[in-house]
Amino acid sequence: MNDYIEEFRALLGQLSPEERDEAVDFYREYLQDGSYETYDDCIRELGTPHQLARKVLADYSIRTLEAPVSQQSRKQQPKNDVKTIWLIVLAILSTPVTIPLALGIAGLSIGVFAAALE
Repeated sequence: MNDYIEEFRALLGQLSPEERDEAVDFYREYLQDGSYETYDDCIRELGTPHQLARKVLADYSIRTLEAPVSQQSRKQQPKNDVKTIWLIVLAILSTPVTIPLALGIAGLSIGVFAAALE
């Protein structure tokens, strides 16, 4: 079992030391609890060390990809809320200017169009 675990540990070089220790400790306890003593017993239960390492690395990469997205969306949420509030406030405050201006432009457009028809 120790040879299996050491080979497995060596294949987890891409993980941080904490993550590597966590994964190795988990599978060491799993094998001890199941009384898997020999290298062949371990392979029958978990596959080769290479297969197990690929599975663990894939699991950690999925966690890594999911974590920044959720953290990023949490950070952007307050910014989006503040931006929306400011846009609403500016729209309300600019209404006394924009409505007469829009009506003036519409009237001017109608006048120019009517003059062009005559």
